[in-house]
Amino acid sequence: MNRSDEFEEIREIADCVCNEEVTPEQVAKLEVLLADSEEAQRFYYEYIGMHVHMKSAVEPNMEIVRRRMQVEEIIVRPAGSGNTSRDFPIGGTSAPAPQQIEDKATRQKSPIFWIPLAACVFLAAALFYAFNREPGNNLAEVVKGRVDLQESSFLSAGDYTSEKQTVIKLKTGDELEFEKNSTFKLYNNSEIELKKGSLRIEKALGENLKVIGPNFRVNSEGSQLKINLNNEMAEVDSGNETVLLPKRWRPKHYWSFDSKSDRAIDQTGNAHGVPEKGAKRVKGLLGNGAFEFDNTADAQLNVGSGGGTAPATGSFAVTDGVSIEALIKPEWNGNRGELDEIFRKDQTDQNLRMLLCFQNDRGKKYLMPKGDVDQSLGFGLYLVGQGYHELKLPLDGKNGRPTLAQLKDGKAHHVVATYNVRSGLKAIYIDGAMHASYQYPPGSKMLSGGSGMTTIGNSPNTPTQAGEAYAGVIDEVAFYDFALPEYMIRQHYQFFQQGLNYFGLKPSPEDLPFELEIILPKNQSFQLDPLTGLPSSLKK
Repeated sequence: MNRSDEFEEIREIADCVCNEEVTPEQVAKLEVLLADSEEAQRFYYEYIGMHVHMKSAVEPNMEIVRRRMQVEEIIVRPAGSGNTSRDFPIGGTSAPAPQQIEDKATRQKSPIFWIPLAACVFLAAALFYAFNREPGNNLAEVVKGRVDLQESSFLSAGDYTSEKQTVIKLKTGDELEFEKNSTFKLYNNSEIELKKGSLRIEKALGENLKVIGPNFRVNSEGSQLKINLNNEMAEVDSGNETVLLPKRWRPKHYWSFDSKSDRAIDQTGNAHGVPEKGAKRVKGLLGNGAFEFDNTADAQLNVGSGGGTAPATGSFAVTDGVSIEALIKPEWNGNRGELDEIFRKDQTDQNLRMLLCFQNDRGKKYLMPKGDVDQSLGFGLYLVGQGYHELKLPLDGKNGRPTLAQLKDGKAHHVVATYNVRSGLKAIYIDGAMHASYQYPPGSKMLSGGSGMTTIGNSPNTPTQAGEAYAGVIDEVAFYDFALPEYMIRQHYQFFQQGLNYFGLKPSPEDLPFELEIILPKNQSFQLDPLTGLPSSLKK
């Protein structure tokens, strides 16, 4: 059941509020529905916000502003005006004449157009804040320090900034400490958003506190916790059972091959694969299914173009970075000139290709770092201003690198290739460890996508040739539009060793969920990736 269905009664009353059709009986009913449910309160708050956004989207030059005074006031004004003389207070003592709210950007719409929106905002705000501004419904009390615009020691729902080191006590008894100039927002008894500064749960009484960050949410699960937003990478000091919910973790495409369909079902997108006769279903390296490729021209899964029509279009076009991940059991012969493609995305312009494959060739001028190696695992992609380059991981057994013989030991191996636009780091990992990398200038963008086909187990450019066909088994292929942090790559490998998929879930043919809970190890300090909110590394 989705949230809209779960809170159907609240949604219907909220619609009446915004349509100015709400009755006293419905208001009384709403009070009952919201009184004892923090999730219901949050749904109502967000749903009303969606209505406001949809109505105001008709006229993008308007904004809604909330001002905390002796009494709370909602105003509608031209966006970015900063001119309070033209503010239109909703619920104030009197409304200004129409000419007071007209502006160059709003003359096309009569002020009467905004009356339904104004009424919607006022009624919504009045109902929502009624639950939190009654003396018995204050959310927290300041027991040390001070916050801005503080009218008393009690805090209700809203935004606050600590003017000095401040400790607040929630109704649950939990105490939260904020450093000076920390900005936070109280939603209800157990949900708070940290926007700037740091927060520490100084006294935990077993209640689960949800803390929202810029690209993540952390559940305390009743234990101590610290979050610091003062550095480029947010820092989280975990407690006994801290749970992290990152903003981005889901691959753009994911093929577990566990479905019984005659297609290779994409469990996060629409790139369902069509197997050729040289690719047959076998027992999974993880879960029920995998594909074995016979090293012939027909050894491939064609998963399409991702809807691309030109470079930088389609679901295989990425801007923040990329990760290609797979489980493999290779049987590559390693001979000179022989390539075995694990994954390849092409474009009419071959320089825009993206690939992860076994190689044994020499004389390439587009290797970075430069040099010649024999048997290797190669990762190629196109960077704007740099051109097409391949990173090679020599399979020579030196400096901890595996040999081809070690990869052909009959066991499954975990391979990941990543590129991070923000950092400029390109890398290849095997079994959770980085074995090859190259540093580009940070911010170097990549170009991918387009109308070219994408294949698993072969090259889409040589449909009638076997020179790049894969020999062996491939399973659990994932394509991400961001670079997986090193910490997560290790965790994915550890999950696989435990018989779970990359995300710590039991293997399944079902679509991946849209929200993922990551249980952080106890009492450790983590740095979070600024793009995704995923754990990036342990803080030193």
